[in-house]
Amino acid sequence: MPGSEATCLVCGSGDLLPFLDLPRAPVYCNLLFPTADAARKVSRGDLTLAICRRCGHVFNTSFDSRLLEYTDRYENSLHFSPLFREYAETLARELVDRHGLRGRRIVEIACGQGDFLRLLCKLGGNQGVGFDPSYREVPSRGRVTPTRADDPAGVDDIPVRFVKAYYGVDNEKVAADFLCCRQALEHVPDPVGFLTLLRDALCGVTATGLSDHATTLFFEVPNSLFSLRDGGIWDFIYEHVSYFCGRSLEECFKRAGFTVQRSWESFGGQFLCLETKWPTASEMVGDFAEVPSPEQLVGYAAGLVETVRFLGDFWRGRLAQLRRQGQRAAIWGAGSKGVTFLDMLNAEDEISYVVDINPEKHGMFVAGTGHPVISPDGMVQVPPDLVVCMNPRYRNEIAGMIADRGLEIPVVTV
Repeated sequence: MPGSEATCLVCGSGDLLPFLDLPRAPVYCNLLFPTADAARKVSRGDLTLAICRRCGHVFNTSFDSRLLEYTDRYENSLHFSPLFREYAETLARELVDRHGLRGRRIVEIACGQGDFLRLLCKLGGNQGVGFDPSYREVPSRGRVTPTRADDPAGVDDIPVRFVKAYYGVDNEKVAADFLCCRQALEHVPDPVGFLTLLRDALCGVTATGLSDHATTLFFEVPNSLFSLRDGGIWDFIYEHVSYFCGRSLEECFKRAGFTVQRSWESFGGQFLCLETKWPTASEMVGDFAEVPSPEQLVGYAAGLVETVRFLGDFWRGRLAQLRRQGQRAAIWGAGSKGVTFLDMLNAEDEISYVVDINPEKHGMFVAGTGHPVISPDGMVQVPPDLVVCMNPRYRNEIAGMIADRGLEIPVVTV
């Protein structure tokens, strides 16, 4: 548990409530392992979660960034899902239309394999630069991006280049009309410091004459309310040092010198989005995500231990019942939720395998438990008796994919 020296990563308050210990969690959920043995030997670290009574920010007080390294083995793309691709395309169109992103310069921080950046550039005829140390410069394991599959003739013509490094003051100065960063700020040990460096980098670009007008910034992070209020406990992973609510996300930007223009929930409340400008806008221009009071957030956090206990007991009992009946289940989703579910339950042979539609993960093994990852087509050979859907947003999509393969398997959500 945090000692007296622990302070909130966002507002600096020392008024913290420790509320959940998850010891010896795999430090990676999105790292690919070629063998089950290597997956079981993954490094582990403690999750010691505390919530700030002042701003409602949740963070891991035991986080040690030295345990993590983001390389080109890291794979967390969700764009192979039609449902997620529809969400990303709708979001990209809204951003292009709202900010007039046509013939503009776009920079994405933590761009992954560039799926979203390519969308923004394709939709508005923009030029893009993506920064990410995990970017793979050549197709890996036969990867075909969703954009390429949808428009094979036009993808190679999109003017996008990638820098296999972190974006920062010490990097090359890249002017941008629009800068985006999705699902990355929660990984940063010092989010206010990171945003301050980003502000300084933008100031440096302006000072050198590379940009003569404001840069619009768009950030997207997981929404801590989905875990605290709605029981999304499988999203607690070591890779995320921070869990933002609307209040703490806005506070983070304000402390770095930005004026937040708008914030909102997206993807069924699982994500938070925020927009601002630099040089900072003088006034707010949009609505803001509704956030419970800090007292309510602390109440949700305090009750989460019981939620973890209840869900853990329920699923251990459900899996034990399957084992007694000589049946097996499969997990659908080899990302953070699936890895956390398997590890927290210490699941073994009652789970046959993990299904994922991302071809980068097929033939690989899940961190911690070493379960194999197969494609949806692989289910036809050895169909399970039950499919456990790790994210309720994807239940209908998963059920449809199972039916398309002529299988009749019940699908339940965690």
